[in-house]
Amino acid sequence: MYWKEILQVYEDMGVEDIIPIAHTRVKPNIKVLLDESGNFVGAMLNEQDRFTIPCTIESESRTSGCSPHPIHDNMQYLCSEYDDPKCKEKHESYMKQLGEYIEEVDDELAKSVYRFLEKGLLRDCIKDLLKKVNLPEEKVMVCFTMVSREALTRVSESEEKYKAYCLHALQAGDGQDFQWRDYYLKTLAPNGVCSITGKPDFIPPTYPKGIRNSRDSAKLFVGGSTNKIKENLDGMPTINPGYVITQKIAHTLQCLNYEGEQWAYQLIRDNKGIMSEAINKIENELGLSENEKKTFEKKIEKMYIATVKNREWMDKKAEEKERDGN
Repeated sequence: MYWKEILQVYEDMGVEDIIPIAHTRVKPNIKVLLDESGNFVGAMLNEQDRFTIPCTIESESRTSGCSPHPIHDNMQYLCSEYDDPKCKEKHESYMKQLGEYIEEVDDELAKSVYRFLEKGLLRDCIKDLLKKVNLPEEKVMVCFTMVSREALTRVSESEEKYKAYCLHALQAGDGQDFQWRDYYLKTLAPNGVCSITGKPDFIPPTYPKGIRNSRDSAKLFVGGSTNKIKENLDGMPTINPGYVITQKIAHTLQCLNYEGEQWAYQLIRDNKGIMSEAINKIENELGLSENEKKTFEKKIEKMYIATVKNREWMDKKAEEKERDGN
């Protein structure tokens, strides 16, 4: 498949709504729910669901060293209580990067996470869940979602409604952050010419992995200096495409191979039945404001359209395959 065809699939499937540029997909061990002021609301173990999170070029391909994700990360980056100097370095690097981001961008979730982590309460708040994860504690992956205190107040009259509301927020939340994407792209000044588009672009030092499955270490493209590439890949043609186009290509292939099916399953499971009747029921029970109603309806409509586009594309490919077989 040529790059042009892959990029057309990127548009047809709506990949940017699933894995935006400057994002990756992970399977968190624990999901944490906060309010907008950085107060802890609740948490739950995550067994199977994958989660889209913002990332940097370095953190997306990290294997070791110190390369924090912007918001969601594992405990050694999020917690300041570990005695290991490497963990302390990672936490300081994480907080510095997140602090610089929220100084520039009014990102509500990022600000909430920063306020919460400043208090140093994460480890204590999820200590019982940490014991249930079969990993060294500092390796436990934690992702955050957020609800407004106003919404929590409205459902607090009923313990059952409160728990159901928080559980849905934890289960259905995903981490696409287009504010991070826009901010991060502005930090990447062109440093070369993209060999695919022929236009000035930022040529990254490394490229995404996990193309065929989440554990796959193979990469489509090789980054680094030209001399290093020639030393390691003697005789192989070198291609150095820009950051944006490689993100689109890698994320499209990830969606085709495994992420798209998982994302669609989670989307349908978490939102099945939430059409007009369900929306009316939620409105009546929770007393949503007009603005919140519109926001909620737009969110459901957007997810529905993305699912339909994905299904149409899969049906189209199935028809083409059947014609080719005949």
